[in-house]
Amino acid sequence: MQLTRTQMLLAYITSGFAFGSGGMTSFLVPFRLQELGTPLEFIGLIVGSGSLLSMFASIPLGAFADRIGSRRAYMVGTVLTGVTSAGLALAPNFWVVAAIQLLRGSAGSLPWIASQSYVTSVGTESQRAGIAGRFAFAVNLSSFVAPLVIGVSAEAVGYQHAFWVVVLMAAAYTLMGSALPDLRGASGRGRGGGMGLQVGLSLLRMPGVQSVVILTFVRIWISQAWSTYFPLFLASREFSPALIGTVVSGNNAVATATGLASSKVSRLLGPERGIAVVLALAAVGAALSPHLAFVPLVYLPALLMGTGSGLSLPLMMEILGSETAPEQRGVAMGIRTGSNAGAGALSPVTAGLLLTSIGIELGFLVIAGVGWALLGTALWLYARQGRHSNGMEPPGPVSI
Repeated sequence: MQLTRTQMLLAYITSGFAFGSGGMTSFLVPFRLQELGTPLEFIGLIVGSGSLLSMFASIPLGAFADRIGSRRAYMVGTVLTGVTSAGLALAPNFWVVAAIQLLRGSAGSLPWIASQSYVTSVGTESQRAGIAGRFAFAVNLSSFVAPLVIGVSAEAVGYQHAFWVVVLMAAAYTLMGSALPDLRGASGRGRGGGMGLQVGLSLLRMPGVQSVVILTFVRIWISQAWSTYFPLFLASREFSPALIGTVVSGNNAVATATGLASSKVSRLLGPERGIAVVLALAAVGAALSPHLAFVPLVYLPALLMGTGSGLSLPLMMEILGSETAPEQRGVAMGIRTGSNAGAGALSPVTAGLLLTSIGIELGFLVIAGVGWALLGTALWLYARQGRHSNGMEPPGPVSI
């Protein structure tokens, strides 16, 4: 289905909230828990509980989006985001926050899954890479704007009342979502019955989808470990908080800028090889990080990490958009989101064990090595797909 430029711009803007709202509430929840006198050991557990549930709920949420349409699913998700944010503002103790946080993980995943499903269902095959690149630009830009908005709000009205800012934004974006065209007329109603498990299992038998599951896992595996522990390492080397902040924000800045180049990378290397190359570079950045704790080379890992994050997202969406039917897009994006959630839960724990047992230099090298091995596996799966679909032998080894 073709949308006008105004409609596409609205789709990109609404996608930004689908991504940024999670960052806003994730920023506020630890401080709200602290205000409620939550023991320190419970704060991390409560914060992480939302991601854990999201890992299991992503496929059913994707099936729900396929069944009712991605536009309606987005609106349901933004309403739930507003409701859970209001609950967090009103919660009288940390037990209530813990219960709401479980629901918030799923509520936050639904508009994100629906947004990805929506933008991969518009435009022609030749336009898909460019649309995915602009989508990635919008969501990465939101990772800048959202923390600034909520940080200023929290300073002005306090952490508890700052949740009401999220409520108001959720209401505004629900209205914007209602202005988007309904795509169900173009693609038909979803075929995925039940909780989408049957559709999910059929998609997971496709080598292309299997490769995306691995690639998106690697993307979060590397970035989560790096963003969690490299700033702590820099602090131990007496870097100032402001300087550490420029390193982290530099990663986000590069991710925002590079997403727009995804269509060129896709034409040059193909989406699957393009992802492997940029994520391999991100793994190089992680491996080198402990050895570059001095200015200006401390920004090189951020450059490599940002390039990997910024380019890999739209390229993965391009693959899923071409591999799956429109009525399966929600489940497909749910599979990717579930893999992200699994990596997000596993990476910090594994990295922490590695870094404390063998040191940060070897620990980051092992993290990178796991990433490189998984990238090789994903490329092999994609080569298998080419052999089965074309009746030809797969191409020779690809250097990454």
